[in-house]
Amino acid sequence: MNARGPYARGRGFTLLEVLIALAVVAIVLGAAVRAAGGVAGSAAYLQARTVGDWVARNQIIEAQLAHTWPPVGTSDGTVEMAGREWRWRARVAGTPDPDMRRIEVTVRPKGETDGAQTSLTGYLGRPLPGTPVPGTGP
Repeated sequence: MNARGPYARGRGFTLLEVLIALAVVAIVLGAAVRAAGGVAGSAAYLQARTVGDWVARNQIIEAQLAHTWPPVGTSDGTVEMAGREWRWRARVAGTPDPDMRRIEVTVRPKGETDGAQTSLTGYLGRPLPGTPVPGTGP
């Protein structure tokens, strides 16, 4: 028996064991950081898609509330929502029913060519003759 006792060699970790444990921890932490980055990127993408959808819905609702018969063609513009500028483009097309128009609105953040894009389609009916336009009547 030596001065340290019979179990002196089994009481600690060897340098090799410590290095292997550090390598395992580094691999796990690296994977966790990548996963957190992916979640943050997905959240930003989903937020942009959601706000873009709101912008598209607003454009279709404005066309419905205008009580006018939109001409076939394309129009575009910008709007601010949720602290960002958004570029929208509306394409109005005819349908087999002569009293209906199809409107497709695409939206993306202003200045971005490959950002989140939202597309929404709606239909507008021809206003009935004599239908008052809101805000113009007595």
